[in-house]
Amino acid sequence: MFRDSIKGLERIFHAEPPSGSITMIVGKPGTLKSSLAHAILSSYLWKHKGEKAVYITIEETEESHIRNMRSLGIAFPKNQYFIKDIASFKFEIAPENDFLQDDKHFNFIMQEISKPFGLYSALADGDFPRLMALDSLNAFQNLFLIDARRLRFRMQDFFQRLRHKRISSLIIVEGDPEEMIPEYFMVDGVIEVGIDRSHPQMPKRYIVVRKMRGTKHEMAPYMLNITENGLEIGEPLIGWKK
Repeated sequence: MFRDSIKGLERIFHAEPPSGSITMIVGKPGTLKSSLAHAILSSYLWKHKGEKAVYITIEETEESHIRNMRSLGIAFPKNQYFIKDIASFKFEIAPENDFLQDDKHFNFIMQEISKPFGLYSALADGDFPRLMALDSLNAFQNLFLIDARRLRFRMQDFFQRLRHKRISSLIIVEGDPEEMIPEYFMVDGVIEVGIDRSHPQMPKRYIVVRKMRGTKHEMAPYMLNITENGLEIGEPLIGWKK
């Protein structure tokens, strides 16, 4: 998924992560987390016409994501790429206010998302996508009124279901990459995106792979550029300063 997607990413990844790997994209607001996920998935699909991907958004509408993609020059194949927001899905199946109050409802969402996410009438039964993105982990977890211990257990179960189905997944996390969260240890990879402020008058966006199990990769930060053809990976950053 990585080496055969956006231009320049093969310079960072010397090998492809195993199928079913779960990778977090972590960064503060404005660091192109969602755009990077869209760019990776859409670029991969254009080169692999038989594949499908699903992008699950919690807080934004499908229209909002499409507008953002177009503004960045990111195009996606309509019959292969599916975007759905959980808020609309929740309202369609159970509009009652107490829908997400216990483990039973949490498990129901996990089940629906994993087979294949229960969201897409356009996909035939059993024809689940091999690629997915969840935007974001923060918003997803805020949907559920259960304690932190049970929430971590349920998230670990969710990740295992994705691995079992061999669904390669991108999980977006909003926040400071330096602040460790338990989910970092549950996933296979962590990609950090941010803004290099070594030169205040010319800030640059960057991407760096912090962790990727079973995959040889570069550890240096690289520039993440917006071009007329979408996102591209640029040269390594020198004198990196967050």
